[in-house]
Amino acid sequence: MDMRSISRSFKVVAGVLISSICMSQLQAQSFLSEYFETAAAAIPNKLSLSAFEEVRYNDNIHNRANNQVGSFINECGLSLDWYKNYENGKYGVVGDISYEYYAKSSDDTEFKWNISPFIMGGIDLLGNDRLMLTLSSRSVNERYDSSDTNRTTHIDNRIGLTYDLLKFARWGVVLSSQYFNKYYTDSDYKDKSYQSYKFGAAPYYNLTDKIKLGINSSYSEKKYRNSKSHNDSKTYEVKPFIDYRQSSKFTVHLGVGASRTEYTGRSEGTNGDGDWEPVANMTFRYFPVTNFYFTYISSLEWEDTGSGRGGRVSYYNSLRATWQITHRISFSPGVSMDMRDERNTMYDCTEYAFFANLDYKFSSRFSAYLGYEYEKNKYKYLSNKDYDVNECWLGVKFTY
Repeated sequence: MDMRSISRSFKVVAGVLISSICMSQLQAQSFLSEYFETAAAAIPNKLSLSAFEEVRYNDNIHNRANNQVGSFINECGLSLDWYKNYENGKYGVVGDISYEYYAKSSDDTEFKWNISPFIMGGIDLLGNDRLMLTLSSRSVNERYDSSDTNRTTHIDNRIGLTYDLLKFARWGVVLSSQYFNKYYTDSDYKDKSYQSYKFGAAPYYNLTDKIKLGINSSYSEKKYRNSKSHNDSKTYEVKPFIDYRQSSKFTVHLGVGASRTEYTGRSEGTNGDGDWEPVANMTFRYFPVTNFYFTYISSLEWEDTGSGRGGRVSYYNSLRATWQITHRISFSPGVSMDMRDERNTMYDCTEYAFFANLDYKFSSRFSAYLGYEYEKNKYKYLSNKDYDVNECWLGVKFTY
């Protein structure tokens, strides 16, 4: 998990389109919540191109309990923030591309990117309706999983299409479809590559101008490159939800329900296969004053295990804030906890993380920042694998 990159995008759009921009831990925010957030947000016209240079030191780049290796890391790149409103909608793109060099690990040196365009607008197909298309692509080098902490590069691509029928005064329905592809470039991990398809329908009722009540149901399929390490599956999910937007200063999206995953092959019959498991997600945003805001994201979900066949329960919580102390100085702290309950192996793990970043603007175009992140991984049954990571960084950014 890279909380710095998450925070970078988090600050740029103040919570709008977060799960499109960062397809890592912030996937805990549901696709439905992402759509409601984008539809309600007043995104100003903007065009910003930045160049950045960053030097980091990580004292445990391979996430090991023993034989830890520290390394200086140099990263330079370009980032783009572009939003545009038109008569009946909005579109934009947020992204960055960079080159990351590890002084002590040439295998981890790479080009990487994280790009997320979107377009939303009214189409008047059946009346008062709206369509949103989101695309996301990223390449990242990170540990494979808590059960296998070796670093490996994967490319993630996602396409999401959402149709919102608003024909009636109070009633509406959101139809969504998503395609996701995860491809591991390293030969040792290519068998773990997969693609997934998801289709959803969420009828809702506008109880008031600020409150939506509804039920989000979905069906998805996951297909691996082959069955050497993992098996294909089908997942059914039903999740009643409430979406409350008191004002531009306060929003909350809460969904609670259950999901059922059915595996094929050797995973069939493993612990959790075919069982209805509780699932939930919440996104809470609050802007108490103009210069301070925070976001709390929580999710409970069933996911494929990284250590063997079958699945596990993942419970994730994060709290992030941004405080504009003065017109030149901003401070962005964050904490998170990710607990994985393995059903078929001994790799139950809890990951704690703390992050803080301080930005200083020398001018409207030039700024510098420094920060620190601490990550602690504790294993329930394999304490000899416990490890922690400290990382600090210093960077500069010039914006055109």
